[in-house]
Amino acid sequence: MSKTVLIVEDDPEDINLLTEAFSEIDPAMEFLTAHNGLEALTILDKSTIQPHLIILDMNLPKMNGINCLAEIKKDKRYTGIPVVLFSSTFLHYSQDALKDLGANYCIKKPNNYGELRTTSLFFYSLLSGK
Repeated sequence: MSKTVLIVEDDPEDINLLTEAFSEIDPAMEFLTAHNGLEALTILDKSTIQPHLIILDMNLPKMNGINCLAEIKKDKRYTGIPVVLFSSTFLHYSQDALKDLGANYCIKKPNNYGELRTTSLFFYSLLSGK
């Protein structure tokens, strides 16, 4: 059974790198992508496929990752889906505060593809729970 990841990211290059790294680990992986929080909520609401993992950037247009996370966690349909905040910076937030909001993990975006692949292995390990 293939695993599905919802990637919520406004940078197309980051989306491509993430999907490439995941595909190296498991070519059968499937991806849903959203470029902002509002689009992510629409995808979750209307898609017939429920993701096994949500990777959520914090700095997004229209609806940022924090507000999107809050909306996801309000909906009981998504309580079992791990959500990873994946951002280049967590300047104004402590990881404890973000976890209190419902993030399972807060991970800083890696600086190179090798680190991204290692991070993707960690993300992939989260998929085994579902």
